[in-house]
Amino acid sequence: MGRQGSSRPQGEPGTSRAARGRGRVPRGVWRLLVALVAVLGLIAVSAGSASATGKNHRSRTWVVKPGHSIQKVVDKAKSGDTIKLKKGTYYDAVCVVNKGLTILGAGQGRTVVKPPKKFKKTACWETADEVSGFGFLNPKHAVQVRDLTTDGHPGNGVIAFGAMHGIKVAHHTGKRHGEYGVAAFESTKVVFVHNTEKGAGGEAGLYVGDTSNARAYLAGNVSTGWTLGVLLRDSRHGVVTHNYLYGNCLGAIVVDTGPNSAENRAAGDWSLRDNKVAANNKACKGVEEGPPDLSGIGVAVVGADHVTVKGNKITGHHPTGTTAIPSSGVAVVSGVAFGSDDEEHVKVVGNKFKHNLLDIFWDQKGKDIVFRNNHCKTSDPGWICAH
Repeated sequence: MGRQGSSRPQGEPGTSRAARGRGRVPRGVWRLLVALVAVLGLIAVSAGSASATGKNHRSRTWVVKPGHSIQKVVDKAKSGDTIKLKKGTYYDAVCVVNKGLTILGAGQGRTVVKPPKKFKKTACWETADEVSGFGFLNPKHAVQVRDLTTDGHPGNGVIAFGAMHGIKVAHHTGKRHGEYGVAAFESTKVVFVHNTEKGAGGEAGLYVGDTSNARAYLAGNVSTGWTLGVLLRDSRHGVVTHNYLYGNCLGAIVVDTGPNSAENRAAGDWSLRDNKVAANNKACKGVEEGPPDLSGIGVAVVGADHVTVKGNKITGHHPTGTTAIPSSGVAVVSGVAFGSDDEEHVKVVGNKFKHNLLDIFWDQKGKDIVFRNNHCKTSDPGWICAH
């Protein structure tokens, strides 16, 4: 699930968590990442139109106005610099290589970045369908993007690879992107807060992937119109809280798709708490090396370990199409069909369910699966909500 890795065929055994890691042959990775590896470190240097203030280049501030190129200013900036975007509409796709920058808009809906009218190949994308609003590759300092809108890029709104010094995306509105709204891979200190991600059939609004120590905090976001409102794939360590996830095919999922690199990245150690998850009833057809058929699912834990689903309000889930994961408010299922293992150490505690086809589904596999103090009526097996 997710374009970074492929799934094993239905019924093929998974691989134990203890056996993962070194010595494994890497599975296929997301097509964009393949293109990036060969060109990391290359930076196009060109002149830009901007004003600059500040005495020290390590903390220089650049100001860009509509009609000028954000990319040209990024090429001139250095790690630690701030780029301020004035109110208006920009037609750009910004690729940032090895630099940790702060990019600030004038506010959501006030500063709007749309795709350029002509495609230009960069270190971040080789084809037109990969073009994104902002792409960051191996930044040497922390990255921040906030107070702006990205609209209609065929790739992503904001995406980062190898942001090991931290990435924060806040008060960002992403609209109609082809793949993801906001995404981070192989990154740590991942902070996505107060964003509004509005999809039109893309894969995920908020995505943390391929990260063994994400230290993530996703809070106060709205995600709607995607296949997956929140996707936490092959990643560990984080909190997802006070988000509103509605109108997707599946609200939020923690999924382990098995060994897919030289590093063990078993999914787990996530807390999903105090979110509002409502009517994620779109019908999404499965795609190769991506999500299967999905519809009518609030929260899913698939093959992951040490996951807590607590205090969420989960309402109105009914499928409108076929679904590989049973339609339910919360589904806890094995990851064997997705290339991993049975779920382990999962707690579904103190959630409130209403008007779901099935409040809770568990495939009765795995170990140490706890259901306690949930306000629910219907479940499979029935004893979960019998009281």
